[in-house]
Amino acid sequence: MQLNQNIISQDYDIIAVNEPYTFKDEITAIPRNYKTIANNVNPKAASIIKNSITTQIIYTDQENVIITLKSYDKNCLFISTYCPPNKDLSINLAIIQPWIEKYYHYHIILVGDFNAKSRVWGKRKTDDRGAKLMDFCNQLELNIENSANSLPTFDCSRGQSWIDLLITKNIESGISLNISDNITNSDHNLLDFTWTIDNVTTSPTFYIKITQFNWLFIKECISKTIKKHTTNTTGNIEKQIENIQDDIKQDCTNKNNNHVRKNIPRNAVWWTKELKIKRSKTRALRRLYQKETDDNIRLIKKKNTRKDARRIQEK
Repeated sequence: MQLNQNIISQDYDIIAVNEPYTFKDEITAIPRNYKTIANNVNPKAASIIKNSITTQIIYTDQENVIITLKSYDKNCLFISTYCPPNKDLSINLAIIQPWIEKYYHYHIILVGDFNAKSRVWGKRKTDDRGAKLMDFCNQLELNIENSANSLPTFDCSRGQSWIDLLITKNIESGISLNISDNITNSDHNLLDFTWTIDNVTTSPTFYIKITQFNWLFIKECISKTIKKHTTNTTGNIEKQIENIQDDIKQDCTNKNNNHVRKNIPRNAVWWTKELKIKRSKTRALRRLYQKETDDNIRLIKKKNTRKDARRIQEK
C-alpha cells in the first residue's frame, strides 16, 4: 500500500522496484493507470510505468527488467536490476552489458541495488564488488549519478550503506538525483530522480499503404507471438494480451522501418584509426574523473572532462 501511495502522491512516470511485495507472484496495489513489467515467477526487480509512455519489453528475469521507452520523441533504454549480496555481481553485469552495447545510441538509465560499496558514491571503503562495478562503468562509458555526500540509500539498525545507484549514459544534462527519506516501509530510501527534456519535438507520422503490406509476414508474426506467450495458467490475462499486442506492434514497426531504409547504403566505412584514437583519449579522461572521491573536485573534473572530450572530437 505504501508503494501505491507514493506513486499517487508523487505522480511518478517511471518506478524501478527491488524485492517487491508479491501475492501469487504478482506485484499488487499498483494504480490502474500504470503497467507493471516483471518476471512471472518470484520477481526481485520490476518496472512500473505510466500507460501513456510507449514501452517495449526487451528482456526479463527474476533480477533484471530491461525495456525501451519512448516519450517526447526520446528513445530510452531503462534497466531495473537487483544484485543479491550473496551472488557474483559479474553474472548480472554480463546479462546487462550486451543490451547496453546494442542500444548504445539510446539515452540509458540503469537503476538498482548493486550491493556494491565505493568511496566514489558512498562513505564506505571500496570493496571487490565496488571495484568491479567501476570497471564495468568505465568500460561502457557510464556515469554514476550518486554523490558520496548524500543520505545513505540503505539505513537500518545494523548500519548504513550506499548500495542503490542511478547510472546513466548519453544524458549530459537535465538529470538530478535526490535520496529521499520519505516512508517506504523498507530499509531502503527512495532514489528520486528527475530528467528534464529540452527542445521537445513531435514525432513524424508514418502511413502504411494496406495494398503494400506484407500480410504473410504479419500472419507469421502473430503465430509466433501467440506461441511465445502461450501459458497453462489463467492468471493476469490482461497482461498477456497487452504483451501480445506490444510484440505485434513492434514487428509491424520494424518491418515498416526496414522497408523505408532499404535503399540506405550499409557498407559505408566510417570507423577509422583516428576515431579509435579519439575514443581511447575520451575514455581515459572519463576514468580519471570517475576515480575522484571528493564530490566537489569530482564535479569540476566532470565538467572539464566534457569540455576536453568535445575538443578531442572537434579536432
